[in-house]
Amino acid sequence: MSSQHEHKKMDDVDPGLNSSDLDVIESNQTEANGKKEKYPYVVFLIIVNEFCERFSFYGMRTILFIYFTQFIKMNEDTATAVYHAYSSLCYFTPILGAIIADGFIGLYSTIVSLSIVYFIGETIVTLTSITPLGAPNVYGPVIGLILIAIGTGGIKPCVSAFGGNQFKPTQTRYLENFFSVFYLSINIGSTIATILTPIFRSDVKCFGDDCYPLAFGVPALFMLIAIALFLLGTPFYVRSKVRKGKNVILETLQVIFCGIKNKFEMRKYIKKEHWLDYAEESNFSKQIISDVKAVVRVFIVFVPLPIFWTLYDQQGSRWTEQAQQLSGRIGRSFTIKPDQFQAVNPILIVALVPVFDAFIYPFLAKFNLLKKQLQRIFVGLLFASASFGIAAVLEKQMQSASASLNPVNQIRIINTASCDLELIQNGENLLKASKANYLNNQVYKLPDAFVDLVKKSDQNLQFKCDGKNSGSLTISNLTESKVFIFYEDSNGKVDSLKEFSFRIKKGIIGKSEIRFLTLPSLDNKNFEAKLSGKNFSVESFENEQAKYNENSYANYLFEVTNRADSENGLKSDDLLLEICTKYTVFLFQNPINKKLDFVQMTDFYQNGIGIWWQLIQILVMTIGEIMFSISGVSFAYSQAPASMKSVLQAIWFLTVAFGNLIVVIIAEARAIDDQVYEYVFFAGLLFVATLVFFSLSYNYKYVEDQDKLEKNKVVPYEEDEKI
Repeated sequence: MSSQHEHKKMDDVDPGLNSSDLDVIESNQTEANGKKEKYPYVVFLIIVNEFCERFSFYGMRTILFIYFTQFIKMNEDTATAVYHAYSSLCYFTPILGAIIADGFIGLYSTIVSLSIVYFIGETIVTLTSITPLGAPNVYGPVIGLILIAIGTGGIKPCVSAFGGNQFKPTQTRYLENFFSVFYLSINIGSTIATILTPIFRSDVKCFGDDCYPLAFGVPALFMLIAIALFLLGTPFYVRSKVRKGKNVILETLQVIFCGIKNKFEMRKYIKKEHWLDYAEESNFSKQIISDVKAVVRVFIVFVPLPIFWTLYDQQGSRWTEQAQQLSGRIGRSFTIKPDQFQAVNPILIVALVPVFDAFIYPFLAKFNLLKKQLQRIFVGLLFASASFGIAAVLEKQMQSASASLNPVNQIRIINTASCDLELIQNGENLLKASKANYLNNQVYKLPDAFVDLVKKSDQNLQFKCDGKNSGSLTISNLTESKVFIFYEDSNGKVDSLKEFSFRIKKGIIGKSEIRFLTLPSLDNKNFEAKLSGKNFSVESFENEQAKYNENSYANYLFEVTNRADSENGLKSDDLLLEICTKYTVFLFQNPINKKLDFVQMTDFYQNGIGIWWQLIQILVMTIGEIMFSISGVSFAYSQAPASMKSVLQAIWFLTVAFGNLIVVIIAEARAIDDQVYEYVFFAGLLFVATLVFFSLSYNYKYVEDQDKLEKNKVVPYEEDEKI
């Protein structure tokens, strides 16, 4: 099934056609009269359409979780639930699309009509992210996402099938090449979108905030282009007649329903070998009943599989939330965005699938390992479970690092005087704080051993400043972190301001926070701070509860304008804000040069762990996906009769849908407060599901791929019979 290996996510395409289908006929690409058959170049419009649609879908979905949490201000649990409810709906609606296309309006009309619904949904999401139009709000985006889910899910099983319909049965190699390029377009579109849309979101500012209108608008524009390109080929498409009212999915459900119903009604006086055989009493043929039996056999094996998608799709929610607390900085000028890091998964898939096909599987086959599809699915499930175990370890390290860097009690010293400050206890030098150095001031911390003493009882310190006066300082009641700021008054005397306490109850996710305070001798009303052109109010040092301002993490041009004295302003081209970090910037008059100066104090530190550590769990999950998803699709379609291909496709989509629903239920239950334990819970849940899968599949007897039984048959080309 090599043609299926080259796409981003294995459930993004209709896998009904595989390499065994393509080998039915010899590929000489010639008609009976010896002339070479013409290639249907109109399929390139379908390929570019798919590229644009996948760019649109993944571009919008990549930033969705951050949009919920940072812009709409949902809490993380609610955002996770809404994200996965949307993902779930995207995989329920393909069944609806298949039913509409197969039994009512056909593939072409389904693609066109639902693509328009898709575009309307994206337009609504874009418009409702514009602040002057009332953003942020919840209802507009939810309506838009429902329409997008109907559109993207509805066309999911139709586009690749419609593209395949443009080829005659004798054009098998052309068809194989088409699907290879088709799957490649999915990869390229999704990967580029995952990289670019976070840049549109973060690096461009709209209405003073991240530019969600641009980040959503570009995918919407690509969807409009996709529709236009598809319509362009209308006069040239091969379109099949619709078998009105007939659909194999509905027929399968009818057989199952009648089998169950008739068994309960007739079991006392009619004995049959299998419960589905009772459907014969409702005039269903033995052939359709036999085909449904084959589907049920596969379905039973697939029962535990939704749990895989429960974990897998959290790469876009919980793992993105985790990435928002990790540093993606490369140097001082470039930062990898948390949502951008999702691009690693499709890149690894493209890189690793050929490695598995060409090297890993053949090597293991020499030892009779992983030769069967169910064996690969089993190992893939174990890898996915392990990836969440690794995520739990990383989360624990993040928590420990954050707690270490942000102790509940710490004492900091800021020296704004023109002399070197020494703090002394019982004749021993505790700390030396250098004199103020214009635009290069520091924040000092008293030793932890001294802090421990303060926790037990009040401590008296002496201070002296070279060439200046000396004095004493008492530190007491250490129930929270404190800052002591030493300053030089108008007479040149050095003293300490009253202690400045700060309380950080909880860190922030995905942003930086900053506030600006003036020290005595400066009137805060005269000043306005700017970070690369964005204005911030300046509060007085007396206001310990001054609010923080949310801002993106980046390197900024920092300016302060002085309304009372335009000559005495401040400009610095190097104010760095790190992710998940809180800052207080103190403004003061430098006593050495009489210029406006500042000290940047970090109130809450980021955990210091880089985003690159997520590569381990992403790599393990990707390996699991390759083994699970490709083998799952291959198994389903090799074990089902040809008439049941679309039914198995529907079941595969449902495993994804129900997997996401499980996340919705658990996230909304909010039973697990600690993210470490939540990761462990999901890892354990999948491990249990893996054991259930093992028990269900251990005695499974493979049947020969029914497509191969007809390998040498030549199917005559009848346009009206193509599906």
